[in-house]
Amino acid sequence: MSHSNLNIFAEIANGMAFQASDKVDSIANDGGVQEYLVKTGAMPLIIIDRVITTNSDEVIFQSFAGVTVSDDGDEIIPQNLNRMSTRPSTVQVFRDPTVTDEGIGSFPSYIPGSTGQGQTFNGGFNQQGLVRILPANTMFLLRSTNNGGAVVNIETSVIWVESPEV
Repeated sequence: MSHSNLNIFAEIANGMAFQASDKVDSIANDGGVQEYLVKTGAMPLIIIDRVITTNSDEVIFQSFAGVTVSDDGDEIIPQNLNRMSTRPSTVQVFRDPTVTDEGIGSFPSYIPGSTGQGQTFNGGFNQQGLVRILPANTMFLLRSTNNGGAVVNIETSVIWVESPEV
C-alpha cells in the first residue's frame, strides 16, 4: 500500500486504523502546556487526522521528533476504529510525560480564539497538511501551549493507520 492509495475504509475494515483522544481541563494561562508522548511500534504510521480543540484565546500546537523522557506519564489506550477487530495498536500514547529533551520540532501551528464579554470562539485545527508518515520505533512529543490570558481546556485527537508497507 502506498500512502497515495490509502483507502481509509479498507484500513478500518482490516483493523489497521486507530484513534487516541484525550481532554484536559484547566491548563494555566501565559505558557501552561499539555503534552503527550507517542511511541510508534514495529510499523510506520500514516497520520490521517489530527484535531486540537480549545476554549482559549491563543494556543500554539507543535510536535517534536526524537524526544527523550525520564517518565512516560499516564497511558492512554488507543482504540481500534473497527470495533469488531481484536487487533491492538502497536502505538503507545501517554499524557504528561517528564521530558528531558524535546528533540526536533515541527513548524508550530497557531490556534486562534477569543475572550471577553460578548465574544465566543473556540479555537481548533484539523490536520497540519494532508497526511504525515511517522517511522517505526520512534518517540514523538505533542505539545499544546496556552499563550492566552485565561485558563483553558484542550482536547487532542489523533487517528492513524499502521502499515508495514509505507
